[in-house]
Amino acid sequence: MLDWFADAIKWLWASRTYQPPWLPTYLIVVAIVACACLVVPIAFHRFTKQGQAYHDAWILRDRIKTRESELSAEKYDEQKTLLRSSDVQRDAVGAPPRVFAKEAKQDADGTSLQELALLYPESGQVSRFYYAVLAGHSVWERGHADKVEGSENGTGIENALKRDYVKKLVDESSKIVCIGVASSEPSVDNTKLADDRSVNLCHALFNIDYAREGSHTAYGLSIGEAIPNQGASVSLQRSVIIVGIGNSNRTPWPLDIIEAVTQQANIPGVRIDQYKRKDGRRYKIYAHVGKGELKGIDGVQWDSIKAEENPLDTLKTRTD
Repeated sequence: MLDWFADAIKWLWASRTYQPPWLPTYLIVVAIVACACLVVPIAFHRFTKQGQAYHDAWILRDRIKTRESELSAEKYDEQKTLLRSSDVQRDAVGAPPRVFAKEAKQDADGTSLQELALLYPESGQVSRFYYAVLAGHSVWERGHADKVEGSENGTGIENALKRDYVKKLVDESSKIVCIGVASSEPSVDNTKLADDRSVNLCHALFNIDYAREGSHTAYGLSIGEAIPNQGASVSLQRSVIIVGIGNSNRTPWPLDIIEAVTQQANIPGVRIDQYKRKDGRRYKIYAHVGKGELKGIDGVQWDSIKAEENPLDTLKTRTD
């Protein structure tokens, strides 16, 4: 028995340097197959459109999951995909964004406040913004662009804006959008009135030192006069509306803001997607508004920009 075991050990020792004639060929084949398994997928993803599309989709999916986790951690709740009307399609490129929102708040004076986030599915980018609809104590006085209802002679818009929540909205934003509106009540020129209100609202935020040059960029977004709606409060059609954009890696298009606020703000009679301008445009932007007298758009030359640019990323004016 011991002799057999000793012979086996000797045989194993003697065969330690034996290489069968097929071994080199086998190793070469294995090496080629391994290289092919590694190189072919890399080449497919790098040098073919389909492969690049798969790679980009994988990166985008991972980015969207990260953004969803971030928004959930910040206590945003997903609502529903933005319901774009037909005319919005020519304003914002790509699929409609998904809407995330924090719980809406209502101040004691009737102002509605909410934080929203739009997640764009084609890029994984997020736009965060706040809105305040001062529909309670502050609606524009009929026919005026520098004061709100409240006393016999009206209250100046600057005093009406001196609220803690307005300051907080501005402090947490880098871009301010002042939405100019007019009611459906007859007037000499409701479109011009909405334009003036949008610019004066921006002026007022700088004049009371809530917004600051170098820290904030302000835009007047004029959407014109309300489309008559039987049963709606006419005075609420003149609500003071402020939007603050902050902590975003994408600036939302104006009509995305309009549709999102309309979709989320639960204020009877306030639907900012139901306004029209006499020039047929959906809106008009007055950009880079700072401190100034409350004279509206008069006395300033407003330039135009390229139609394909987001007007909230520029320092000029766009009509659309």
